[in-house]
Amino acid sequence: MPNLSIIPAHAVADSELSDTQVRVLCAIGTFSNRLGGNVWASVQTMAKGCALSSRTVQRAIPTLIERGYLHSVERPG
Repeated sequence: MPNLSIIPAHAVADSELSDTQVRVLCAIGTFSNRLGGNVWASVQTMAKGCALSSRTVQRAIPTLIERGYLHSVERPG
């Protein structure tokens, strides 16, 4: 796993996010491009990177989307 993670700085102080959700956001940030986009890793890879279960990562993602830290783009196929 890379040494650095790209996440919005205000996510750290967001009292609406749990510690687990911040960990998931950090794990997602380690698998993004330099601008914080185009995450390429699977849920399983991200879960392994933050020492959480795949299901925990899956449960955290909708909240991160709802709070505006992530957005989802459907890919064809």
